[in-house]
Order: sequence, then C-alpha cells, then structure tokens
Amino acid sequence: MISSSAIRAAVAFGTIGITGFALNTSVSAAAFQLNEQSVMASGRAFAGSTAATDDAGIIAYNPAGMTELKQGQAGIGGYIIDPHVPLDNDGSSMTVGGVGPFPLAGNQRAQGFKAQPTGYAYVGGPLTRDFALGLSVTVPFGLKNNYDSDAFSRYDSLKTKLTVIDIAPSAAFRVNNMVSLGGSIIVERADATLTNALPNPLDPSGPNPASDGLLSLSADNWKVGFLVGVHVRPVEGLDIGLTYRNRMTHHLSGDADTTFAGTTATQDAKSRLALPEVYALGLSYQLTPSVKLLAGAQYFGWDRFKEISVDLADGTTVATTEDFRNSWGASVGADVKLGQRFSLRGGLQYDKTPTRDAFRSTRMPDPNRLWAAAGLSYILSNHWAVDVSYSHMFKKSTDVNRDNDFPTLATTVETRADAHPSSNVFGLGLRATF
Repeated sequence: MISSSAIRAAVAFGTIGITGFALNTSVSAAAFQLNEQSVMASGRAFAGSTAATDDAGIIAYNPAGMTELKQGQAGIGGYIIDPHVPLDNDGSSMTVGGVGPFPLAGNQRAQGFKAQPTGYAYVGGPLTRDFALGLSVTVPFGLKNNYDSDAFSRYDSLKTKLTVIDIAPSAAFRVNNMVSLGGSIIVERADATLTNALPNPLDPSGPNPASDGLLSLSADNWKVGFLVGVHVRPVEGLDIGLTYRNRMTHHLSGDADTTFAGTTATQDAKSRLALPEVYALGLSYQLTPSVKLLAGAQYFGWDRFKEISVDLADGTTVATTEDFRNSWGASVGADVKLGQRFSLRGGLQYDKTPTRDAFRSTRMPDPNRLWAAAGLSYILSNHWAVDVSYSHMFKKSTDVNRDNDFPTLATTVETRADAHPSSNVFGLGLRATF
C-alpha cells in the first residue's frame, strides 16, 4: 500500500502535468482563443471584424460600432469546430530512479481532439442617433480534448475541458459625425476539468496503462474585465475600428483527486488562468455598392505567461515553465452582394502561435496557422436573415516537447511527438432586426 505522503506527493508533482489548462487551445485560433462571435465575420476570416457594421456582431468585436447600426438587431449562432490532430510518438521515454530511459508502453499514435460546439448570442442597437446599448454572450476561449487511456501521451494529458463564457453589457456614444466611442463590461466565467495518467514504477513489469494512476483537477472562477473601442469613419465608405481587451487572471478554486495504487486522495487546489490583453484593428472599405474589402490584425500580450503555479491544501506549491511569447494574427477578406437577397464572402487568416518548441504540450500542439474561409447570407424577409460559413485550417506539422516529473522513485517522463493539426469549422447564424 502506498503511504498517504506518497499520495500527496503524487498529487503535487502530477498536477504539473495537467495545469497546462491555462495554456491550452482549441484549434480555431492561435493559443486557446475563439474568434467565433459572428457567422458573417467568420465567413470572411474575421477580416475587419472591429470595423464592419453590417450586423450586430459588432457588439462583441467593437461596441463603438453600434452607433452605425440603423435599427435594433438580435442574433444567435452556432459552430461545430472539427479538428484533426494526430500525434505520432517521436521517442517518448521514461526514466525511473536515474535508470533508463525506457520507451513508453501504449498506443504510439494519439488523436484526442474531437468535434466540439461553440456559439454566441447578442442583442442591441441605437436608442438615439448618438447613443446605443447592447448585450452579448460569447465564448472567447475554450478547448476540449480526450485521449485514449493507453495513448503514449497519457502522462502529459488525458482529458481537457476548458470553457470561458463572457456576458458583456455594452454602450456606445457618437462623439461627432466621424468618431464613436464604446465599451463593454465583461462578466466572465472560467470552468476547467482536466485529467492525466500517473506512472506506477512499482509495477514489476514497469509503468503501463494497466497499473497507471489517475489525477483529475476540476476548478472554476468568475472575473470582471472590460473591452473599450473606437470606431472612425473618416470618409464615406471607409470604417476603422480599434479595440483593447484588458488582461484577466482567474484564480481558480476546485478539487484535485488522485487514484494511485488502489488508493484515492482528494484535496483542495488553487491555480491561475491568465488571459492576455488583446489589441485589434479592423478596416472596412466599400469599394463599390456591391463590393466591400476588409482587413484586420490582432496582437496578444502572452509574454507575461512565464509559468503556472498551483497551490494545494497540504501547503505544497508547484510550478511549471511555459514561457509564452507575444503573438499576432492578420486577415484579409471581401464581401459581395448578389442582388437584393444574397451575399457571398471569403477571406484568409494567419495566426502565429505563442508557444515555444521547448515547452509545447499534447494539450496544445499549436502551430502557426493559415486559414481560408467562405460564407453566404440570405435575406429571408424584411426582418430575418440567415448566415452560413465554412473555414479550413491547412495542415501544419509541429513538435510536442514536454517533461513531467513524478515523485515515486524519481520518475521522469519525456513526451516527444510529431503533431499534424488541421481543422474545419462550420457556422450557422440567424439574425433579426426590429
């Protein structure tokens, strides 16, 4: 029987292997950001999303643009994010008590990412010519993956579920015929559930899936932040939007459960989920009555994300280095009206990952990404319209490098893998004017 002190040590050091939830990503945008807050915007690869005021998705991207809405609008939309991220073992190994390294037992190919939904809702519009109010509910960050229990990557991660939901009341004020200012108060909930396997080097046959332990962490938190923006129309047909979203740090509280050698222990756990500040610039230019050109750029302040620390109830504090760097993304797109009811759109987007080769994990096998997008809108009536979109992230290979230390017999696991992520995103939205 393993002693209670060994159980506590397994919790403490094993938590290093799963606290990467603060870094993990969906495969919709770089790091774990989700841009999917308007199906119209996603159909043009989010180009000009802080400037274009052709739907009330502007409430979420840049509330200052609400002053340009002609009437009240409401919208709801849903997405299916369908990633494919196969991981091939590239020399993963384990060292026990200074002896080794030994190759890891288990399935040598892992695919933990499955199709996952996300969505949004908004309502808003002008109260007067110079003042507008709105409300949006969005999912700006999120991740879901689940590797098989015998995957070679199991000591780094097994299951991850991270959901960040924003509820954001917004207001906008027109300063003059050229400039509008706006802002949102963001009430945000972060919820995470994560598990990873624990190696059992006391097994005479060596660590293997049959004798592995299991570590699970569940934690959540509420936080309040803000987004501010400016919308400028210097000449008719040209719109410029600039926004700033503040950095937010969630102090997550929950439980850490460990099952090891037939014994289970539970204790309180606290950690941090650091979300970056985001700067976004958008341009929208009405080239002809039927053709609109758009461009956009985002900058993410990830560089403060140097490590993750976890505090456990027994007084143990553990930390793991992540060493994120600042990252950016850029996009271009176009929107074309075809008659009175149809609109077509398309775009390209590039996202640079904030991860570094030396610390990349199986929870976030995140490469630099190139996306292509297309979309269609159809006006059903004077008050209703439907939008559809499709985005594809082209396959890009990247390396996974993660070292995890476990206390039992000074066990070290080096997870090394080749990842080949790609993704498809399908969107469907419904808009109403009133």
